[in-house]
Amino acid sequence: MKSLDELATDPVSSDSDETSTTRKNNLTNRVVSAVIAFPFLFICIWQGGIWLIVLLVALAILGTLELLALFGIRSVWLRALWSGFAAVIVLDLGSWILTWVLSTSETVPIWTLFFCYFGLGIVLLSFWFLIDALKSRPRSLQAYITNKNALFIMVGSLYIGLTLSHAILLRNLDNGELWLSLAVIAVFAVDSSAYFVGSCIGKRQMAPKISPNKTWEGAIAGMAGGVITVLAFTSLSSLSLSINVGNVTSLGLVIGLAAQVGDLIESKIKRMQNVKESGGLIPGHGGVLDRLDSVLLPLVFVYHGVGWLTIL
Repeated sequence: MKSLDELATDPVSSDSDETSTTRKNNLTNRVVSAVIAFPFLFICIWQGGIWLIVLLVALAILGTLELLALFGIRSVWLRALWSGFAAVIVLDLGSWILTWVLSTSETVPIWTLFFCYFGLGIVLLSFWFLIDALKSRPRSLQAYITNKNALFIMVGSLYIGLTLSHAILLRNLDNGELWLSLAVIAVFAVDSSAYFVGSCIGKRQMAPKISPNKTWEGAIAGMAGGVITVLAFTSLSSLSLSINVGNVTSLGLVIGLAAQVGDLIESKIKRMQNVKESGGLIPGHGGVLDRLDSVLLPLVFVYHGVGWLTIL
């Protein structure tokens, strides 16, 4: 991975043909990767069961390993510990906690979600205040725990595992394969719309200190792409019988917003660590986290949105 400083100091050719060729090659790589990955992804979604579980566990492990690499964690046992933690949450803990907490009512009250998510975050953050109690431990352990990056790694592993566990919860709903497919396709539409419109006509930077290439024009196009995709998908499937047009539009807006917020969260982490991509596993796209970033939050909102919108 090149740092942002290294990228900034790379010589830039004045030849417009070279720049155009680079962009075309990058776009070609993105398209080829998508053509290969999408069929396998939707096979796992529609097959469900072990297919989906294996895929999600693999994504959780790879995503967490990339997160650890971003923060310079090279220890084999720490990498195994935290990637295993994320995988366990996907496999059992996240689904068990959410199912147990949310099964008490057909409609999920705001305070329940507060305790389920924000409360769990507070519990994790509270460990940060126990650092002083570990002064008697070996120096290596203390140095790791007192490192400021430990908090990001702990919360990041939980974030990846807990959000991915919503894919299992979503798939287990009535018409779950359709809802999960809708979430993935809508996020893809948001990303693609924002990317192409932002590249072509984007002028007003949305978050220059986090991601200079993101523009307000691209963000608005992403929101529009999400709404149009959700409207088209539901109108062509049996989901149109479950929710009305107004609720579908709201769901599309929520997906568009959540996808772009998730993207900005990862961009902020990469900016903190002075890197451009989380990895190089997927040609044209970067690492697994570079693809998961805009999917994770929408999974949560779609899962809860389905429960709310179908009863309105």
